[in-house]
Amino acid sequence: EDIVAIAGRLMQQHQDLGIIHIVGPAHETDMQQAYAQELLADERRRVVIKGFVPDVYRYTGAADVVVSRASATVVAELAVQAIATILVPGRLADNHQVVNAKHLADRHVALNVAYGDREGLYEALDDLLRHEGKRKTLSDNLGAMGKPKAATELAQLLIANFTGRAG
Repeated sequence: EDIVAIAGRLMQQHQDLGIIHIVGPAHETDMQQAYAQELLADERRRVVIKGFVPDVYRYTGAADVVVSRASATVVAELAVQAIATILVPGRLADNHQVVNAKHLADRHVALNVAYGDREGLYEALDDLLRHEGKRKTLSDNLGAMGKPKAATELAQLLIANFTGRAG
């Protein structure tokens, strides 16, 4: 909803901006209607709404900036791709996404915008879209945290510890 609310302003400021919004199957129709109400016809043509994509890495890999929740799995995937990222932590019972986002923002590897802070989200996105250097710094810093061979290394560690031999 926050992206929908700021999309028109962003598109007016950034004439080449396109938005791919992955919203979950349950929200696809509602989001299509929300964008239709908020955007002009030529702006709506620059928005693609997906309920579900099995290959999200293709979309994030093509993006200049990704806005995402702050789950550890998503952050790990974005780190391997080295994508400039704005994290908007979900409001979950244990607050782990807030902790993740703050930790990463404190280390200058992602930006952290509070859930529901539409103006903060607009300012962060506008700033990153205007400044390629800032995007590059964030993507480089996040990429430095990536562990592209983590699954293989973990499997080898498990095999070595449970069979008594290295893989």
